[in-house]
Amino acid sequence: YWLPWLVGMPAETTRAICSIIFGGVFERLPNLKVCFAHGGGSFPITIGRIERGFHVRPDLVAVDNDVNPRNYCGKFWIDSLVHDEKALNFCMDLLGEDR
Repeated sequence: YWLPWLVGMPAETTRAICSIIFGGVFERLPNLKVCFAHGGGSFPITIGRIERGFHVRPDLVAVDNDVNPRNYCGKFWIDSLVHDEKALNFCMDLLGEDR
């Protein structure tokens, strides 16, 4: 069913974004410029779930970085290859039109 590309890649991109955030990379390297493919994977649509985990399970999520993950929205870039106009608008609303 081509699931590694349809579902796996967006999940892997989200995992990469979260690893950078949770690992405190942006805190240690505030001038780091990073761009993630395909609209940031599923990160934009799951930021609510990610933020919820940060608040209710800081023992698991905020181990190396105590900054709310939502605060990083707009601190990195994503490309616009999302194949859906509403998804693109959502990404621009969340992260900023210039990101």
